[in-house]
Amino acid sequence: MSINRFVSFGLGAAMLTLAAPAAEAQDEHQTSAAVGKVRDAYVSALNNKDPAAIAELYAEDGQLTDQYGNHFAGRGSILKGLTEAAPTWGHFVNQPGEVMQSGNVAWEMGTSVMHIKAEDGSMMEIKTHYLVVLGMEEGTWRIKALVVGMPPPEM
Repeated sequence: MSINRFVSFGLGAAMLTLAAPAAEAQDEHQTSAAVGKVRDAYVSALNNKDPAAIAELYAEDGQLTDQYGNHFAGRGSILKGLTEAAPTWGHFVNQPGEVMQSGNVAWEMGTSVMHIKAEDGSMMEIKTHYLVVLGMEEGTWRIKALVVGMPPPEM
């Protein structure tokens, strides 16, 4: 598996966001806290190299698109990609932005930093930006889509 695919999964994982129980009607504070629990679970599972735990945070029809345009549709496809990438995972840190909500949909944009094992065995630091969209499914916030992108080069 290429470093590019690995990085996208890590970021996706970063991304932040995990499935957390939630009431049908939540105010902004409750939603932000619930999304934070999903995010924390995602980051924890990533740092523990647990692709199955990450995949469970996604809706069955969840989508993951990495910063290189690789697209994974459905929880099974996401799990397969994460499982292939997991051996290269190092430490992951997420820097979330503000959580926004409209009805049963919430989203967050943020940045992530992940250390991954390069083909030569050295560790690389990868910085990304992400947008994660979550949907409420039977009282649980699940990741519907995660899109990861590389920031533009510094000038």
